[in-house]
Amino acid sequence: MNILGYSERGMLNAIFYGMNLLGEKKGLAKLCELLELIKVNGNQVFDKTKVVNAEIIIEPSLSDFGYPDVVIILNYSGKKCVLFFEAKVKTWHKDQWNSKISNFKTQLRRFSDSVGKRISKDGKKRKIGTNGVVLQFYKMIKDADEFYFIALLPKKVSLKHNWGLLLWEDIEKKLVIPGLKENFDFNRTVTDARSQIY
Repeated sequence: MNILGYSERGMLNAIFYGMNLLGEKKGLAKLCELLELIKVNGNQVFDKTKVVNAEIIIEPSLSDFGYPDVVIILNYSGKKCVLFFEAKVKTWHKDQWNSKISNFKTQLRRFSDSVGKRISKDGKKRKIGTNGVVLQFYKMIKDADEFYFIALLPKKVSLKHNWGLLLWEDIEKKLVIPGLKENFDFNRTVTDARSQIY
């Protein structure tokens, strides 16, 4: 049996479920390889030797603050670090990518607001709400020692606020995870190798 995922959600599932298939120790080692690909202001931030354990939540809800594509909660040398990921793909039409740039920056800002102030830059008062599952997730992240906001993108862009950057191309070229190559290939046309991921 072969499972293939479409676009950004399918790719994220392939990455993280593929890591999980490797078992706890090897899966955590692959997660560390992924973390080492993240750059903040051009510099590597995470040292794989400091990662003790991790929990990965795919597309959790933060109610009015949005739905991060992935949240990783790290035990990082005794510190609790929470990483919010917002992923964007190129899509089939190249011109659509440019319209998404401000959108992902707005989403990352909202995630930042969820762990700090309750009023965002647009003046809207946002709430976590009363949903039990949302509150349960919020309790998992609110007391973290450090927060990181990561953009997973098809190409390099200028980021402010010390946000992290992770590129799809780096993932495809540098990570070997069960099913990942097949999922990148599925999101690429056979005739001209045109990708809708990056």
